[in-house]
Amino acid sequence: MRRLTLCLLSLAVAACARERAERGSQPLASLLAGTWEGRTFVLATDSGVPWTNVLSVGADGALIGSLTYTGTNRPATAVRTADLTDSSVTWEIGPFYSPAVGAEVNSRASARYSGDSIWGTFEARPVAGGEPVRGTFRGKRTHGAM
Repeated sequence: MRRLTLCLLSLAVAACARERAERGSQPLASLLAGTWEGRTFVLATDSGVPWTNVLSVGADGALIGSLTYTGTNRPATAVRTADLTDSSVTWEIGPFYSPAVGAEVNSRASARYSGDSIWGTFEARPVAGGEPVRGTFRGKRTHGAM
């Protein structure tokens, strides 16, 4: 009985390892590639500031992107991925002018994602100094991988 249990456990572990290896051949970055649109909220009562984040897989397999705030004439800001798992991502963004904060900031955003939905929190630190501003954001993928 003990040998049968060990044999079945070995088969289960091997099957899981094979599934992980197959998924591992697809870069995690491809799970987030595409055009995302959403809103940033500083206060729970805010209507939010709209944004677009275009993400793609770089030549090295890393997730790269550019963030723009809808309705502004500001240039797109590079989005650098600091950490990425199959359900979460952390970005470093800036310096850039944030309409949500009303100042030039460096920001760090941590998000969870599932399918075509993303939600999370951010901390924006004004470049000129002062207290950081914290808030939330949420968005949806509007176009598939680029």
